Amino acid sequence: MKYITSLDLSENEKKLIEDAFMAAEHSISSSGHKVGCAILCENGEIFKGATNSRMRAIGSTCAERMAVGSTSNWMKADPQCWKMIS
Repeated sequence: MKYITSLDLSENEKKLIEDAFMAAEHSISSSGHKVGCAILCENGEIFKGATNSRMRAIGSTCAERMAVGSTSNWMKADPQCWKMIS
């Protein structure tokens, strides 16, 4: 595993991380554990998702799945992903 610092990131990558943190604020979790995800597509659009966990396993959804699901809701074709941050 390679460790990096914010100095190693482009401005787009920093924005993607910021967007994932903002998405995490919308997480629903009984434990208080917040997870957000941001996906940058080739066309420049960013799709975000947050973990939605319930007391039972049924109905719980991870942030990554929520973000990927939002791409298919808004775009006619499957997006070509550049980067996913979660």
